[in-house]
Amino acid sequence: MKEKRDNRGWAIILILLTLVLNTQAQNLINLELKNKPLPAALKLIEREGGKNVIFSVTETEKHSVTANIQQKTQAEAISMVLQGTPFIYKERTDYFAIQKKDTHTKVIEIRGR
Repeated sequence: MKEKRDNRGWAIILILLTLVLNTQAQNLINLELKNKPLPAALKLIEREGGKNVIFSVTETEKHSVTANIQQKTQAEAISMVLQGTPFIYKERTDYFAIQKKDTHTKVIEIRGR
């Protein structure tokens, strides 16, 4: 009797693992962006990836992107479109936040013995 329970447990784990892997594969993003305004590109990625992307339209509208996104996760796709822009993203549980890079970082050199 105990062996049957153990086998059922493994079967359930395998089924759940298969479902999780299939769900992740479905959320891979495929987009071809040619000189697309950054806000429009981020909205497309939001729609395809399923997780909200929060950003300031007025700050991002000055930028456009060209990218060939094939079989990428939502985070990878966002990273690709933000290359060469003054923005970074922060991933949270329910959303991605796009923000400007910190340009006022000081470099401090420490020397000693």
